[in-house]
Amino acid sequence: MNTTKSLTLGAAMLALLTGGLRADVTGKITLKGTPANADKPIKATDPKCKHDKPDFKTENWKTGAAGELAEVVVWIEGGTAAPAATMPVIDQVGCQYVPHVTAISKGTTVTIQNTDVTLHNVHGVEWHGKGAPTQLFNFAQIHMSGPPSAKNQKFDKPAVIKLVCDVHPWMNAWLVVLDSPWFGVSAEDGTVKIAGVADGEYTVKAWHSQFATPLEQKVKVAGGAATVNFEFDAANVGK
Repeated sequence: MNTTKSLTLGAAMLALLTGGLRADVTGKITLKGTPANADKPIKATDPKCKHDKPDFKTENWKTGAAGELAEVVVWIEGGTAAPAATMPVIDQVGCQYVPHVTAISKGTTVTIQNTDVTLHNVHGVEWHGKGAPTQLFNFAQIHMSGPPSAKNQKFDKPAVIKLVCDVHPWMNAWLVVLDSPWFGVSAEDGTVKIAGVADGEYTVKAWHSQFATPLEQKVKVAGGAATVNFEFDAANVGK
């Protein structure tokens, strides 16, 4: 047996002894059609925001020329959710939240910070898709000099949370808290990768902020790799 085959078999045996083979689940997310609520320019009322970024638009969509859809949270149900070892950061930069979409496992603590030299307030509500949101927290952050103003916030239960700024009403971001260790957020080319998935049959869900109900499908993971693709229909925005 050559060295390469020996190493491959050795790695497979080690994986089996330590809990089974793990797969990378990959896919692509696309948007069919043209949404009625296409992004539009926003008038920034804070002169500091105008200086930082003169052209603002709503952030409903981030799509490519062939319908590639970014900022979709894709997750696999099952497994044991574990808090992130490194705290994710949601920043306020140029009077916008960055990143616009963040996914975490429940129990994770997130650093929310303000690097803008202006006043923001972080207003978090639990979003239910339809019906009135649930108020969660609302705190001010002002940064005049030195390191950014920052606050650590822990999220203990699954939820879709919308962050807004009451000072700058065009600002918004999404935080999706999941009861799963397996998830990813689609990139600008629509691709998504979920690493380290144990063998099994699962329900996979895909969430985008402009749709009330996630898409879902089944996938069988059997070592090595698995593929799952989703297509959102612009005719179903809000549904």
